[in-house]
Amino acid sequence: MLSRIQQTDLSVPYQLRGYLYFTKTEEGKQYPLHFRQGKDQNNAEERLLDLNALAEGYSFLGLGVFQVSDDNRLLAYSTDTTGFRSTPSRLRTCNQRTLCPFVPSA
Repeated sequence: MLSRIQQTDLSVPYQLRGYLYFTKTEEGKQYPLHFRQGKDQNNAEERLLDLNALAEGYSFLGLGVFQVSDDNRLLAYSTDTTGFRSTPSRLRTCNQRTLCPFVPSA
């Protein structure tokens, strides 16, 4: 079956607020990598999320929310490692790839 599946692939990019967003799958990896690139093709690709790294230590990983803020600086995402869709959302900066402190709403 694996011989019929293209393991290295690139999704069709979609445009949002001055960036092209797309995913890549790489041979030997189970989950996609999420990228963005400025509309100008000379801009470097910016990796926003590596689901393979997040899946380490878990037998399952599902991506729920994937939303970039209106000013393009923050990425909100949620992951599910149990199958019950009950994990909290995370917020990180797009450029520095650092997690922001999570403050639940009251």
